[in-house]
Amino acid sequence: MKKFNNWMLTNHPLIWNTRFHIMLPLVILLNIIFFFWGYCQKISFKNINYWHYHYNGIINGMAILIAFVIVVFWLIFYLRQNPFKTLLPLSRFYLLKEFILILIIILGLASPMLVAHEGVNCKINRVGKPVNIEREKRIVRLAEHFLPFNLNEFSPQQVYLKEDKSDTPKIAPGMVPGLSYLNYRQTVYFGDEDNGKYVADSLLNIRAISWLKNHRKDSIITYIDKYLQLNKKYGGEYKFSSTTHVNAIFSTDDFLVTAEIPEYKFYNDSIPNRVYIVNRNAATSAINTILDAKTGLKWEEYLMLVMWVICISWVLFSFRITPIRTWFSAIIVAGLLTVATAVLYVVSNVEIVLTATPVFLALTSFCICIVLIYKKQKKFLAGITYLQALFVLPFFVMAIYGALSQYTRYSYYEEVVYPSNSFTRQLHEWLQANSNNFLIANCIFALLMMLFVMIPLIKKWRANPEE
Repeated sequence: MKKFNNWMLTNHPLIWNTRFHIMLPLVILLNIIFFFWGYCQKISFKNINYWHYHYNGIINGMAILIAFVIVVFWLIFYLRQNPFKTLLPLSRFYLLKEFILILIIILGLASPMLVAHEGVNCKINRVGKPVNIEREKRIVRLAEHFLPFNLNEFSPQQVYLKEDKSDTPKIAPGMVPGLSYLNYRQTVYFGDEDNGKYVADSLLNIRAISWLKNHRKDSIITYIDKYLQLNKKYGGEYKFSSTTHVNAIFSTDDFLVTAEIPEYKFYNDSIPNRVYIVNRNAATSAINTILDAKTGLKWEEYLMLVMWVICISWVLFSFRITPIRTWFSAIIVAGLLTVATAVLYVVSNVEIVLTATPVFLALTSFCICIVLIYKKQKKFLAGITYLQALFVLPFFVMAIYGALSQYTRYSYYEEVVYPSNSFTRQLHEWLQANSNNFLIANCIFALLMMLFVMIPLIKKWRANPEE
């Protein structure tokens, strides 16, 4: 091992100095361990709804703790030697390569959380493979039409009819006064559906209402029994007779709802025939969990991880390439500017201040540092302004996006004032539709600026004479 280190020091000093030859296998092994940790969780239909509330916290906490410990030990060795600060001769792309190596190491240490969740998703996909998603969706939607967990869902809707010129709302067509199963118009949301689900849900409501009007008791009992079986399958519990419940539904001409179904279990209950259905959303939650696992983590989550990795790498790299006095002074100035921005927001009560101010400060700092560096003046101030621009750069494009969104935002009443073809409204809608593209642009812009602008600029700043 000693001979190998000596060989690395002689032939690849940058890799040796960053301990990349040690860190790369370590982070690969760490991500493999976390993937199988997620995959080996004891996931079944009974606990698929709630297991992650506990285990996600453990996985994330352990990932953060392990990454922190590794970073501390890595920095002890990494910060020992700094050829840039000691003014040793460096190759043209030395700093560029060093930043890329730091970025890879931090990315590897930050990714175990997402990798573990991918392992969990693989396990859920394996457990949920035999599930007929569309069939279970249909069962849930049809059965809940006849299960009054919330009486408000069965009250008639009040609408204003076009042919009625009075200001008094009327009961919507097809509905009856009072709490009735004929009035149910709710939708059950599943994560893989768009607006078309409301059409499908309306068709199922029509079918359920036709069962009521045609006295299709057997169909209703069948779907309620299937719903109860799903509830039990996914960890729910019930004490409920579908036949008795359906007889009660048809006991009145308007199919009136007499009482809510309790969603909790009664212990030491003095009424032996009291019914309940515990965890009514067991099937809905399980279906959504399976659907989410099939979809996997959204690429926006990966981009957010990359953005924060860039930010952490930037802070570490900035400490590496600037004197301690300059770096800590820049941190203090950044804190004071943040407080000033918060005070300005409180005084003005204008939300755009929170996004527009960092953009303005970053551009101003960047222009000042460019002038000072190329004129070889006030090196200390040039270093502080350089770092101010560097600190904002990982979020620069998103800050611009936020400022434009706040500026072009319109309220409900402004929709009437401004026509739909107005430039402001069209710009706002375009921004909302392309939010993910701005996230991509932010990461690309930050990396390109660091590689081709900020690193060459700091080399020129370092070459300037001391004050």
